Amino acid sequence: MKKTYQMLRRLCLGLLMGIITGLCGRMINFSIDNLFNHTQKLFTGHAMLVMPIIGGVVLGLYKKYSSPNNPSGFDVAMVREELRCIKSYLMKPVYVLVNIIALFISLISGWSVGKQGPMVYLGAAIGSFFAYNKERNDEERKVFIAGGVSGILAAVFGTPLFAIAFVIEIVLHEKAIKDWAPVTISSLSAMLVSGGTSGYLGAYEKLLTNLNTNIKFEIVICLLMGICIGVFSALYTKGFEFMKRLCVKINKPFILAVIAGVGIAGIGYIFPEIFNAHTPIIANIISDYSEIYFLMGLFFAKLLVTVVSLNAGGVGGVFIPGLYMGATLGKTFGIIMILLNMTEMSSGVYAIIGMVTFFAGFSAAPLSATFLAVELTSDSRLLIPVLFVSLLSGAVYRIFCDKSIYGNLLSVENQLDESTKS
Repeated sequence: MKKTYQMLRRLCLGLLMGIITGLCGRMINFSIDNLFNHTQKLFTGHAMLVMPIIGGVVLGLYKKYSSPNNPSGFDVAMVREELRCIKSYLMKPVYVLVNIIALFISLISGWSVGKQGPMVYLGAAIGSFFAYNKERNDEERKVFIAGGVSGILAAVFGTPLFAIAFVIEIVLHEKAIKDWAPVTISSLSAMLVSGGTSGYLGAYEKLLTNLNTNIKFEIVICLLMGICIGVFSALYTKGFEFMKRLCVKINKPFILAVIAGVGIAGIGYIFPEIFNAHTPIIANIISDYSEIYFLMGLFFAKLLVTVVSLNAGGVGGVFIPGLYMGATLGKTFGIIMILLNMTEMSSGVYAIIGMVTFFAGFSAAPLSATFLAVELTSDSRLLIPVLFVSLLSGAVYRIFCDKSIYGNLLSVENQLDESTKS
């Protein structure tokens, strides 16, 4: 009887978190959509070069004068740290509010950041607020935090199954079977409360209907694609690690942010497509762009701008920029396969698969990537090839990197903190 009561209590907690995060997700999507509608017209002519620099100045001042208690890792890594130190209340509401404002500044300025990392942090912070305001045991606190994350992801991105898998594979990062029920309730209820729409990534829902939908994969193609995606996803993580160490070594936050703004403006002048890492430009990569040199130039430009943006003062996540880079890699791979007469599929299908399997590589989350592909396209035929390539890319990634990008960044931060103290 006691176990039944505890399970019902946990489900109710998950439902509560789903309702709250669903409403928050709806407001966030509305705010960001309006923000982009009003600011995209700024990225024309000379204004395109000025905005990243202005953003660099503002973000540099923010980094210079922000509280030292404000956590520097505004991403999934900090949520995992909260779960590890579950008895300590680390994610205070004031820090979340300040960092959400910094996220909006980063997005407006054209810096290459994604909103997924901050949304994970926001959902966890909402869960933490309820978890620590009453006397609760450690397990209930974890349910609140995990439910907050799954709810906000489902509401913002419109992908409840992906949100569930993401929490279990990446956030909890442990055998969390007993936590799956409240996490699921939170994710599904948030999706319903937020309006049940196709969410922030909904532009992909009918993309396959506009492409050649003859989806037939050969084992050799899956093997080659998994190896290529795994190598480049490791490059993404290594690039972050290198830039993190470099920025800490220089230790001039304002100067770094201003220099980063100038650099982003310069790269954006050559590749203006980097200024929008979100749904429209990724959809264009999938359906329109077809030049190999341009696509690979776009990949390396985006990689450089992202690692600079997120280490030199920008606030955001690695997920959306990762989807962007994965789409360019997948599209390039598909074009090469077509030129070699090894496939009859559209290169756009490869772009979609590259997009999600690149994420699977650097996050060590093959199930999350598989659910994401199916939910974005509403096409279950992608399930087997995406899972296969995701598992292989993850295995190749592990040859170069011991941990996922989230674990790697937290590990590097801890090492740098220890060396500073010593």
